[in-house]
Formats: sequence, C-alpha cells, structure tokens
Amino acid sequence: MFISHASVDVDRAREVAVLLERAGYSVWWDDELRSGERFQESIIRELNDALAVVVLWSKAAVESDWVYSEARRGNKQDKLAQFRVADLDIDELPPPFDVFHCPDVTDSRAVLSGVAAIVRSSHRPAQGVREDDTWRSNLPAARTPIVGRDVELTELHDALERGEGLVTLTGPGGSGKTKLAIEAARAGHELFPSGVVFVGLATATEAPTAWGMVGEALGLPDAQRGREGVLAALAKGRRLVILDNLEQLEGAAGVVDAIIESAAGCALLATSRRALHVRGEREYLVTPLAVPAGDRLDAARASGAVTMFVEHAQRVRRDFELTEQNAGAVAELCRRLEGLPLAIELVAARAKFETPAALLQRLHGLLDLTSMTPAADHRQATVRQTITWSYELLSSAQQRVLECFGVFEGGADLDALEAVADDDLEHGVLELLYDLVDANLVSVHDTVDGRTRFRVLETVRQFARDRLAQRGTLSQKVDAHAQFFYDLAGHLYQGSRSAQHSLTRVRFEEEVANLRAMLAATPDGVHDEPFYPGPVPLSHLTVVVTWVCLRFGRVRDAYLVLTEAGDRTTADRYAEVATRLAFGDAIRLLPEVSVDAAYLETTRAMAAELPDARLPPWVEPRNVEFFARRQLVILAQETDDLEHAQELCDDLVDFAQRHGTKRHRALADEARAYQAYRSGDLERALTFLEREHGYFEEIGDVRQLAICTNNLADVELMLGRPADAAARLVAGTERVVDLGDLETFRVYLQTFAQVIGERAPLLVARAEGAARSLSETTGLAPEGSEPEHLHESVLAPVRKLVPADAWAAAVEEGRATPAAAVLRELAQEAATIF
Repeated sequence: MFISHASVDVDRAREVAVLLERAGYSVWWDDELRSGERFQESIIRELNDALAVVVLWSKAAVESDWVYSEARRGNKQDKLAQFRVADLDIDELPPPFDVFHCPDVTDSRAVLSGVAAIVRSSHRPAQGVREDDTWRSNLPAARTPIVGRDVELTELHDALERGEGLVTLTGPGGSGKTKLAIEAARAGHELFPSGVVFVGLATATEAPTAWGMVGEALGLPDAQRGREGVLAALAKGRRLVILDNLEQLEGAAGVVDAIIESAAGCALLATSRRALHVRGEREYLVTPLAVPAGDRLDAARASGAVTMFVEHAQRVRRDFELTEQNAGAVAELCRRLEGLPLAIELVAARAKFETPAALLQRLHGLLDLTSMTPAADHRQATVRQTITWSYELLSSAQQRVLECFGVFEGGADLDALEAVADDDLEHGVLELLYDLVDANLVSVHDTVDGRTRFRVLETVRQFARDRLAQRGTLSQKVDAHAQFFYDLAGHLYQGSRSAQHSLTRVRFEEEVANLRAMLAATPDGVHDEPFYPGPVPLSHLTVVVTWVCLRFGRVRDAYLVLTEAGDRTTADRYAEVATRLAFGDAIRLLPEVSVDAAYLETTRAMAAELPDARLPPWVEPRNVEFFARRQLVILAQETDDLEHAQELCDDLVDFAQRHGTKRHRALADEARAYQAYRSGDLERALTFLEREHGYFEEIGDVRQLAICTNNLADVELMLGRPADAAARLVAGTERVVDLGDLETFRVYLQTFAQVIGERAPLLVARAEGAARSLSETTGLAPEGSEPEHLHESVLAPVRKLVPADAWAAAVEEGRATPAAAVLRELAQEAATIF
C-alpha cells in the first residue's frame, strides 16, 4: 500500500499505516525513504509497485502538487483509494477527484473496505504475503439473502475488527448460525488479506478427520493435511477460518486451541450448538428472528421473522404480498414458529399452494415438513432431523430430562421439572438442565419473584412429547405434570386472598398455560387425600382451574376452560353444580353474554340437594350453595328488583349464620350493604361495610379488605363527604399496589376519578386509559370495541372541560402507563386537594 499525504498530516498517515499493517498489508509512505536515495525515483517506483495508492486529502493536501500528482498516477493505474481528513468538505476536492467516492479517514471500516476493493480488482496477492498464501475465499454462494440480522452482522464485524481470535456462534438447530457466520465473513473479508476459508465439519467426529478437512479447504497437498501441515499454513498471513458444526466433533476444543496458539494471524468463526469453553473464546448466541408484537401490517413489516417468511414465500409464488388481510395470519405463523429460520423457510415454501390462514391450521405437522428443494445438509431436511441431530449428541440422562418438557406449556421451574423427571437419573435435574442450556436446547429466564424458569422452543417441545410417546412414558409424565399443577392450583386458590396475593398472581400468570394444558391432557392419575379415596375426577380439576382463573381476574380464560370442558363436567354431581356456579360468575362478568335468574335458581336448587361431603372448597356443597345464593342476590340487585333482592338477601344472611364461615358472613354483610345502598339508606350501608371490613381483617383477606375500603369510600362520597372518601382511598392505595389485583386496581381508579372529578380532568382521562388497559388484560373488554371503562356519569362532566384531542392524548398516555403509577398519582392529587 502506498500512502500519499501532505507533510502536516504525518500523524494521520501514521495511523492509517498502522491500521493497514494490522490488517496484514505491507505499507510504504515517505517515512520509508532512506538516506542517499533519489527522492522522486523512489516514490515513483514504490507507487508503481503498490497494489493501491491511498490518498489522504486535507486542505493542505489539496494545495500540494506532490499529492495531486500521486493521486493522478493512482487514478490512471485504477488503484486509487482516497479519503478525507476532517477539515475538508467533499466539494473542496480538486477535479476530477471530486466525483469519486471519498469517505472520512476516521472511518476505519471504510478505509479497509476501500483498500480491499482495490486489492480484489487487481487479482494480485498483497505485497508482504507469501505467494502460497494469496487471497482466496471458498465461501458458499448465498442462495437467499440474509434477513433480520443487521444487528448481529454489525456486532460480529465489530468483534472481528477488534481482533477477536475466536468467536463461537451458538444457538439451537435451525437458528441460522451457519448462514450468519458466512455472511459475517463475507461482509468482513476486507479485514483478512490472506483470505476467508469455510470448513464444513458436519461429518467429522474425530480430530484427525477435522485436520484433514481444514487442509483440504486450504488447498494443501494431501501430505500436508495433517495437524502440523495445517498449523504451518495457517500461521502465514492474516486469514479468517469458519469452522462450521463443531458440536459432534470429539476433541473440538483441542483443534481450536491449537490453531489459536500456533496461528496468531488467524481468526476463527466457529458454529456449534454449544460453546467450546476454550481460553479466549467469545460466545455469541444466535437467537431466533424477532417476531411481531401485534397483528397490524406495520408491526408485521417491522419483524425479521415476517420479512424472512415473505422473502421465501415470494421465491415460490412471485405475486405473494404481505397485506392488511393476511398480516395477522403471517404474524401468528411466525410467533408459533418462534422466529426459527429453518421452520419459517419450510413453512413459507408451502405458500405456493396455501394461504397463510390455511397454513396456520396445519402447523401440527411442522416437525415433519420437508424442504421443497434438495437440502444441502441432510440434517436440516426437516425440523425433526435438525432436533434429532442435537438430541443424539446428549447422554441418556440429558435426553430423559429434555423429554420432560414435552408435557409442559410455556416452560417450567425447577420444582415442576423435578416432579416430572425420573427418580433414577445419575445426576441431579439441575445439573442436567445446565448441560441442556449449554447445548442451547433449553433457555433460562428469571422470574419476577426471583425463581429460575426453563423453556424450550415449541418445535423442541413437540419433539420431546413424541419421544415420550415412543418411549411409552407419556401417560406417566402427563399424570406427574397434572399432580404438580393440581397441587399448585390449590395453593393459588388459597393464596389469591392472602397477603402474598401479588406473588401468587405472578405465579398464576406464569403457569396459566400449564394449568390449561393439564386439563387438555385429560389425566387420570391425580390424587388428593383425604378428600378423594381414588383419582381426582377430571371434572373437579376443571372446577379448580376455573375458579383460580376467576380469582385472578382472567374471566375469559375461565370461560374458555368451561366451554372446552364440554360434557365432562356433568359426570359428577358435585362438579356439575360447582361448574354451573363458575359459569354463572364468568357470564355475569363478560360484557357480550348474560345469565338469567332461572339458570342461577337451578344452580342453587341443585346445590341445596347435594349431601354434605368432605371435599376441597371449590366443590364443597355448602360453600357452592352459599355462592349460588349470593349470585341470585347480585342479579336481583343489578336488575333493580329490590323487593325480591331483599328477600334473597335475608335468606343469604340466614344461610351464612347457620352453615357458613366468617367469610360467608362477611360477604353476606356486603350484600346487605349494597341492598341498603340501592335503597338509599347510605348510613346503614356504611354500618354493614364497617362490619364486613372487620371480618376480613380477622380473616386476613387483603383483596376483600381493599374492595371493602373502596366501597366505604364510595358511600362516603355519596354522603357528600369527599374528604373522608379521599382519606380512605389514599390510606388503601399502597395495599392495592402491593396486592397487584387487576380488578381492584380498576375499581380504585373509578372511585378516585369520582373524588377528583373536575379538579383534574386530564388525570381522570389518564385513569380512564389505565382502566381500559386493565379491562383488555383481564378479558372484560368486548372484542373489537373501545368502550369507556369508568362510568360515563363520571367521565361526561369532566371530558367537556378539555379539548377533545387533549383528552384523547391523556387517555392513550394512561393506557401506556402502569396502573400502579396512575393510582399513586391519583392518591397524591387527592391528598393535595383534601
């Protein structure tokens, strides 16, 4: 490389010389002139011999006849690479150089790229590199463009530019490690004047075979393809070597370590489903492509997974386009495929014959979808073969732990996995899980409450379930899974009313998919002594999951559980009545369906006929009967049939006194308070609510305490005592935040909005936005609708005080803000006002 520069730019020239030398080039600049040489002859000789003339243009260089002459000679010989020093604008370059590309000299990547382009076009080896070490590349041709990997390519280029000696791309099979390594090498080849060499090692299981394959890729004679010959060749020049598929190679770490120690100028990009764990290794995890967060066209277009789907669909169907009509189906396909490039490629190839919506219906056969073109690698002809390759590299114990994931939905924590795993494993489950994480078959995630959660891709989960079926242990694992989650459901049912409600809610949200999977698997080996002498009926499992969903505000999930259960809940009389009760509660809360008094009366009558039995609370007959009576009271009150509601309320109180617990008596007082409220006797309503509050304090039911506090504030407000109402709400705010219950958040937002009202209209709008978000989360918002979620009587007089656009903006702001933050803001405002 010949560097031309003005004398005042000598420091900049020195920096460029160092950059090029580190990249493996031989560099000449006027610092190389020796005493006694004829100055001009020496410069012309070196310029003519150079592969590239690197001109550094600055204000001083533009005025220099020497720099201009050298630039002209370089341009005439088609080997000019020019760069600007910071003080020079592009339009200050002298003609004809002002029409040529001239990046900033501080952009190292641009400098190396520009020089490498000149070297490639010359078809000559760089000076200083031995003749047997000329620039070469055997990178496989790209059959399809790489998509959705801009960040990864930039990060890998930066690593290579920093001089990292070994970067190992790890990740699950089918995640695109090989393609990413090839494209990273292609993008960064200018950093390696001695070339880029690709070595496919999928068939190598021993080190001698691997050395031979590296030697072959380097073009060495047969006699030099052993360890010593390969190391000697790699020690020459500056070269990048891709070692593809190292996971099955016994002694892979030794091969890599030897190259690092013996060939300082050789950089390695390795691909493996697990890290090599050698000194100096930088592990780079290749995750699946980003999937869209929503179904809208703009969200889909921003997703790397969707971009890849469209690219491959268009290869088989030229007129395929992503549209408003199919964006939702394509987005859901990519989410179901979890962004796994191999799976997306295989499914997108079917777009030639089927619409995205039709493909979505047939994903159950994903594991065995075959490539529409001959596979370059037999291990990736199907997703199943890709996973099988990794599976067969595991020990027997590791395989058996991986298979356990076949019965889980959404992953599992260590306790759940240990409950399902075999007892005779030679190592502990946690140790084996670490091995599976290292093999990139299992991923690790931290939970809000500090526990560790383990997950696998859906394709791996399906594979694991198939292996359980082939091994004949699927039913055993299904029962073990069901036993664990039935016990957990009971814990969640009780914990939903405790001081640990927020942590219990976190656990519920993590495991709701597993609870529903338990029912879908129809287990018959769950036990709960002393309540059941034999297996717990499936109908009883359905009831507890339904009530847990209802207790945590997941009303739509509860409704789906019941509708999916179908006739199986009628097989047992106790479960049938409890199911009718839960169904009535869910229907009462959902806006698009309704329940009538005849249905609820039938439920009450059926419950009254049930003989006493020692059963869990969710099916215990007197508990079920109490709540059936309570539903009748609520319905009569909500339909303004207050005379009948009073009769039902008196019956409920009498029942609670004779058969009930403190909880039943507290809820009976709640019904009496609401009856008094609806009848206009607010002071009496306040008395009943105070008594209810006392009961729940004794019981320690923090959720009902919070709701009761809200009701007390509501009555205070109706009595014309807004300061007292505000004081109750402010005092209960932190309890509600700690509780984390979505429905309780919503009712507090409602009452706070009433208290503050016209004093802070935009804050009320933010409360409405937060309430909307909560309704959507709990499933209480009618699909496709945008209702007001605070009472219109509260919103109407406040909304008219501010411009419509300001109101709408505040609502959206509230929707995007955590409910706890909005609630605290309301409490602070109320405390300031009153």
